[in-house]
Amino acid sequence: MAELTLIVGHPGAGKTTRAKALAAETGAVRLTPDDWLVPLFAHPVPDGKRDVVESRLIRTATAILRAGGSAILDFGFWGRDELAGRYTLPPPPEGWRRWIAGRWPTALDGAEPDVTRRTRDRD
Repeated sequence: MAELTLIVGHPGAGKTTRAKALAAETGAVRLTPDDWLVPLFAHPVPDGKRDVVESRLIRTATAILRAGGSAILDFGFWGRDELAGRYTLPPPPEGWRRWIAGRWPTALDGAEPDVTRRTRDRD
């Protein structure tokens, strides 16, 4: 069955790592603007180009889905306009690590103390 997965999260949260693992596990095609922006424009965030690339990747994902395949959009979706309609309920402070581990069992394995602190303090 065709499936579309959207990878959502803050910069440095492990989105791409998870998207790559998910693609390997499921055979879905991972589409990310990060693979295109530097090769095409010699800059990771060229003015006005990210939206163009993301639009093309969404069209590509649509074609993959129509053909019966699965796709992963590894965009992050963390721009101000993209986040405007969301509401996140934070986990209780004492349970943040357990909450993350329940969602992504290996997310913080081997993480440096600074990474776990920043993850805990985020938002």
